[in-house]
Amino acid sequence: MRVSFVGMQTQEVAIKPNLRVVLKSDAEVLDEVVVTAMGIKRSEKALGYSATSVNSERITETRTSDIMSSLSGKIAGVQISNTSSDPGASNSVIIRGVSSLSGSNQPLYVVDGVPLSAGGIETINPRDIESIDILKDASSTAIYGTRGANGIIMITTKKGKEGKSKVSFNAFVSSTMITDYPDIMDAEEYAQYKREAYRDRTTGKYAEDAAVFAPEELTYLEKGYDTNYRDMLMHNGFNQNYEVSVSGGNTKTKHNISLGYRSEEGLFKDDNYKRYNARVALDHQLFDNVQVGTNIIYAYVDKNNRYSPLNMANKIVPISKDRKSVV
Repeated sequence: MRVSFVGMQTQEVAIKPNLRVVLKSDAEVLDEVVVTAMGIKRSEKALGYSATSVNSERITETRTSDIMSSLSGKIAGVQISNTSSDPGASNSVIIRGVSSLSGSNQPLYVVDGVPLSAGGIETINPRDIESIDILKDASSTAIYGTRGANGIIMITTKKGKEGKSKVSFNAFVSSTMITDYPDIMDAEEYAQYKREAYRDRTTGKYAEDAAVFAPEELTYLEKGYDTNYRDMLMHNGFNQNYEVSVSGGNTKTKHNISLGYRSEEGLFKDDNYKRYNARVALDHQLFDNVQVGTNIIYAYVDKNNRYSPLNMANKIVPISKDRKSVV
């Protein structure tokens, strides 16, 4: 007779009176899953809870200088969107829909076991990431409580590996521009629009310009002054990103050191973002059973943004002169 059970070794036994069979566990078919505050350890088999893992190859296959933008469209149930055109702006990340109408719907970010704010992960280079694990359901709250109610994004950074030191360098540049935007009135079109506002609806006669425009505006119209403040405010943006890293080690000491520079020029003049970052990861086998290490991440950010500049520029009367029009 053959006796079998899920997770146990199958046994062939002879049928006899008072038969008692004790099955042994089969470690090869068990799916070991361990979820800790430091990350996820699991076998190649399917998980018993909702989680998604993204490796470093998928993270860096998209040319971008921030982590969450590189994951956009790659993870089911995770919506990643850029809600601002400001240089260096953080992405909005929603896991499995909106859960609160008034509170924050942003997930909890954990880097090597250390919880960070959403803006904190923008200072990490995507190429410094080994893997990203995203917890989507109750397994999130089981680890971090209510802080994980909107899901958890667990980031594991790269460590040094045994072998010869390897130097890698990555760089890319890109440009941003406006492809289409509604036209606004020039000085003559605005002047006619203002005359229409003062036209007599009964007789259809227009009022004298002296009664419609201020003396300064009349002077500007006579001289043909016309200023498009939107064009003065905007230009094509330019982005650049450079990263260099050194990794390697021996049986005792392993290292992974990286430096990065990111620069973004926004669509509005004087809107810019610069980031300088460095990372040092060292691991040393002090004794047979004692290992020490450090993982230091440093970032310096210089950011300049205007408040609603386009809205203000569209409201300014075009019948005016800029500094280029002064004779």
